[in-house]
Amino acid sequence: MALEKLKKIEKYLNKIEEPEFRYKQILNWVFRKKTGNWNNMINIPISLRLALKDRFGDNYLTIHPSNIYKSKQAIKVVFELNDQKKIETVFMRFKNKKSWNSICISSQVGCALNCKFCATGIMGFVRNLITDEIIEQILYFHLNKLNINSFSFMGMGEPLLNPNIFNAINVLIDKNYFNISQRKISISTVGIVSKLRELIYKFPQINISYSLHTPFEYEREKLMPGAAKYKIMSVFNLLNKHSKLNKRKIFISYIMLNGINDTNRHLNALIKLIKKQYYPRLFHVNLIRYNKISNSEFTSSSKNKINSFMKKLKLNGINSTFRQSFGYDINAACGQLIT
Repeated sequence: MALEKLKKIEKYLNKIEEPEFRYKQILNWVFRKKTGNWNNMINIPISLRLALKDRFGDNYLTIHPSNIYKSKQAIKVVFELNDQKKIETVFMRFKNKKSWNSICISSQVGCALNCKFCATGIMGFVRNLITDEIIEQILYFHLNKLNINSFSFMGMGEPLLNPNIFNAINVLIDKNYFNISQRKISISTVGIVSKLRELIYKFPQINISYSLHTPFEYEREKLMPGAAKYKIMSVFNLLNKHSKLNKRKIFISYIMLNGINDTNRHLNALIKLIKKQYYPRLFHVNLIRYNKISNSEFTSSSKNKINSFMKKLKLNGINSTFRQSFGYDINAACGQLIT
């Protein structure tokens, strides 16, 4: 397991007969000292630094920011890829956690699921990101000396439909690269059953966020056409096994749509669904405000409705929170990413 850029660098160093430790020095500069500019790698000979710059560009990164938008708690970066396609990544600062920063990472250009409340879904699917493109979103902030405490694959695309996602996770947890605990990584999915099973087996401590959004199958198929073949009970059966085996909390994402999925009928069905799981206390419902996107018929449930929804969940012994939305004013909040 390695990044393609690193493979090319290592191959080049071997070709010009540099000692083996040079490669380790470069790794140390990029992943430990947070330096991607060849000129600043001062324990590497100037001649080699110039050769690396000539061969690989001014710095390590191959994706480049084309636009940067900032709000009080969020920074959204639009990255241009080598084929001129674009993706968006969001860096978030939590006020209620001292010095706690998180990053929302994209896994695809666009998305094939066609969720009606999501700008990326409406955009449609263009292509999967390669491992380097996934990891370099993180490296951009890392090399700009911004600490990242948690990593969420909740940006553009369905992570489990990208075959490169497991390799990207391996890079994050590898001690030679980021050396991140699985418990600091979250993946949001509509429930791609075969890949979810593989994820649970390979990375049992990772945080899973299941995008449910309604407890009724026929309604979910209308709201999320691309998720129609991944049946709710099939996903819950798998999540239930995960909770039994690994005793990990499972997050249920539920976007609050006014008059669509916020009625007492939905609430009662959601309560019933979660209470019949083997460890219902391990299922945590994240209620999410709907963030307005262009040409959408949806509106968000009122704050009072969301609070009432959350209160009844808690009265029934179900853990629930109203998840913060970062960067709404710069179109960086949940469901707003589009290029």
